Formats: sequence, structure tokens, C-alpha cells
Amino acid sequence: MTAKKSSKIDDVIKHLSIGKNEQKVFNLLSKKPLTIKQIVKVSKLSERTIRSCLSDLVGKQFIKKEALIEGQLKYLYQTNSAKSIADIIKEKLSDLEKE
Repeated sequence: MTAKKSSKIDDVIKHLSIGKNEQKVFNLLSKKPLTIKQIVKVSKLSERTIRSCLSDLVGKQFIKKEALIEGQLKYLYQTNSAKSIADIIKEKLSDLEKE
């Protein structure tokens, strides 16, 4: 296996892997959409940790955020559909096979 291909495999694995806190946040959002304040209250994680987890999960396209305006701008986070997540994984693996 070439170093380039090995590096691509590492990139796919990093994209698909989520940490313990990200998993906790994802599981909460899979039950119902929540704001950051609601996630803090339910999860007992710090707001900074939650923001980091949400940023990673949005970047991996496992969750999405929707703007709400209730006096001030807030975001509602929710998981993408299982089909969307599966499609993302398939696409990453397909890209890997092409090289």
C-alpha cells in the first residue's frame, strides 16, 4: 500500500470516528432537536465541550443546525437522517476506492 493511499484511509477513519462526548451529544440529538443551552442542561457537559462536539459533528455532516430567532439568534441542532449519514460514509469509501 502506498503512503498516499494509507494517508487517505487515515483521513476516512478520522472522518468517521467520533469521540465519547460527541457520541453523547449525537445520542441526545437523535432523540429530539435541541439548542446548545438545552444540551448543556441535559448532558452535564460544559458549553465549550458541546460547542466543540457540535462543530465536529456538523463538519462531518452527522448533524445539522437550523437558525431560530427568539428575541436573539439561536441554533437548533438535529441529527441528519440515517440514510444521509450512510450516503456520506458510502461517498467517503467510494472516493477512497477511486484512488
